[in-house]
Amino acid sequence: PQDGSTASVERVLVRIVPLASWRQRAAVLDLSFAGARVDLRRNARGQIWVLGPFQPGQEPPRLDLRFSLPEPARVRLWGVGPGAAPLELTATGQVGLRTHRREIDLRARVKAPGQAGWAAVVGEGQWQARRWRAEILPRGLALAPFQSLLPLPGRLGGEAAGRITLSRMRGVFACAGGLDLRRVRWLPPAGMKAEGRQADAAGSAASGPASPAGSGSAKTAVEADRLALRCNERTLTLAPSRWRYGAWSGWISGRGDADRRLALSLRTRPPSG
Repeated sequence: PQDGSTASVERVLVRIVPLASWRQRAAVLDLSFAGARVDLRRNARGQIWVLGPFQPGQEPPRLDLRFSLPEPARVRLWGVGPGAAPLELTATGQVGLRTHRREIDLRARVKAPGQAGWAAVVGEGQWQARRWRAEILPRGLALAPFQSLLPLPGRLGGEAAGRITLSRMRGVFACAGGLDLRRVRWLPPAGMKAEGRQADAAGSAASGPASPAGSGSAKTAVEADRLALRCNERTLTLAPSRWRYGAWSGWISGRGDADRRLALSLRTRPPSG
């Protein structure tokens, strides 16, 4: 296979739609899956799903496939974070695949097993034109399961809401919209000291006020009531947001881009008295 992704189902209900097939001059099939499990793995080119090969000049079959997941399917995304563990989600919804047009679309409701909140996902793509677009609308979606996407030790808590659109056109990535992260709580691992540092505009660290390490312990978390993230084209911005760590507090803001450049500004306020 040209990708490492796999899928399995316990039961499949297939229904042929003759009238729609006649109108579209393509075989239209409704397929309903139960007990679905999907493992998504990227190949060397970053693709997680590749349509089977065709001979030069050969067109794909005229198929209009309409997949539905009336009960949650278990989805695992491998290789999306710095660790070895996959991101595990459940999903219900519909997927449309029109092979002769090289198009795919989906409408799904996604959540992390055993966690609060969910996200609506609406997406579409045309793989010949290498055009992809997805709109994600989290509603109180728990942040903890997505910590595996970040090089962040310890434990992360909180929830996300908002609307963000991601697109990719012929290899160029863009985004729009924003996310509000609320009741964010990060508990550093035992033995890790939080040092007071201040980042300059180029992203390099400069000495800031005295370290707040002594004001907390392994059981003290860094907290923020709200972190506002905004995305525009290829730039992600963190609006000035208040944080606290034990008796210490301050403000943090930042800006990053698709070229993996990051600039952070951190201000600290020592305990009064």
